Amino acid sequence: MTTVLLISLTLLILTGLFLHKNRGRFRIHFSPHLLERFLPNALFSPTADKRPIFFIGFYKTGTNYYSRVFEALGFKVMHDSHWRGGSIRVIEQYDVFNDACLHDFKTMHKAYPKAKFVLNTRPLRPWLISRLLWIDELYLHMSQLKRWLANPVVRLLWGNDSYYDRDCVVAWIHERRAYHQSVLDFFRDKPGKLLVLNLEDSDKLERLGNFLELEFSAQAREQKQTNVSRPEDKDIYSNFVDSALLEVGVSNWRETLYE
Repeated sequence: MTTVLLISLTLLILTGLFLHKNRGRFRIHFSPHLLERFLPNALFSPTADKRPIFFIGFYKTGTNYYSRVFEALGFKVMHDSHWRGGSIRVIEQYDVFNDACLHDFKTMHKAYPKAKFVLNTRPLRPWLISRLLWIDELYLHMSQLKRWLANPVVRLLWGNDSYYDRDCVVAWIHERRAYHQSVLDFFRDKPGKLLVLNLEDSDKLERLGNFLELEFSAQAREQKQTNVSRPEDKDIYSNFVDSALLEVGVSNWRETLYE
């Protein structure tokens, strides 16, 4: 037992030193939200009439774009991952929540019954390519070994990944399918609470406005989508992604919004 504790403590210290050294890369800015998210909800009471808007889709589905749209309207937007566990302490400080994935939407719905939920998504293949490209750009100067070692901590704190291989991509497909299904199942008997929003739809703002009973200003409508993959970027990952899609039996990725 003593040996196990020593090994665990050593790994914890090494992980802490590694994350501190790479805090800029991992977006660790010693924000109080990093600690606030772990405070028990039993310590706080949600505001009864608060109407937060939760974007509960995966990252790389337009989170930057939607954040800028709502910021242009004057909403206080959290574009980070510290809310994804349903932390009341964090949620009380913002109006709109975006980014990360695998959110505890059940806790959020229970705490904020007047909240609205948006399952922001996009077709499967471009989502996978964008995710791979983002990881490679963010962790460009890290070895594969360091990425692999950091991945469990990165997953715990932010819900994304620093490492991937072909098996990971296959796992992402299954994970997305299961998560999307859990969202659809939960909101099936809660009409008016959930909107599924495809990033590639030209009328997405009209549908979002109707859902939220909100009028988007000209400034909000002028916001452009960023981080759009270039054709040459897509070529880098095409064979890699296509082999993963073939393994899981996906033949028409354009229709796989919920998988």
